Amino acid sequence: MNSLQKQIRKTFFQTLEDLKTKGNFETFLKDFLSEEELEVFTNRLVTAYWLKKGRTTKNIKANLKASLT
Repeated sequence: MNSLQKQIRKTFFQTLEDLKTKGNFETFLKDFLSEEELEVFTNRLVTAYWLKKGRTTKNIKANLKASLT
């Protein structure tokens, strides 16, 4: 990753940190991501969360009704 890419990433993370409230964060994500991207992103997050909590991939797949790769 070059210097510009590092600065862009740093700015992106700072933007997320500055959002402060759930409402601001939700608005940002809805404006920033397409509906499909938001669905993929939230499914990835919930999958990681559930795996950390000890759920099986089979259980998660059944709950999300999607394939896990």
